[in-house]
Amino acid sequence: MSGQKRFTRYIGVAISILGLAVIALGVFFVTAELAAKSEVQAAMSEERFCQNSALIPENSQHSPSQKP
Repeated sequence: MSGQKRFTRYIGVAISILGLAVIALGVFFVTAELAAKSEVQAAMSEERFCQNSALIPENSQHSPSQKP
C-alpha cells in the first residue's frame, strides 16, 4: 500500500471515530437534558408551584403604594 493510500485510510478512520464520538455526545446531552427536565417538573409539582405564587405580595416593604 502506498503512503498516500495509507494516509487517506487513517484520515478516514479518524474522521469516522470522531463522528461516532460526536453522535455519542449528542445522545448523552439529550438524555441528560431530559432527566433534568423531569427532575424540575417533579420538584415544581411537589411544591405546587404556579406563577401567581411568584408575585410579590402587596404588603411587602418594597410595595410602591407605601410611602417611606
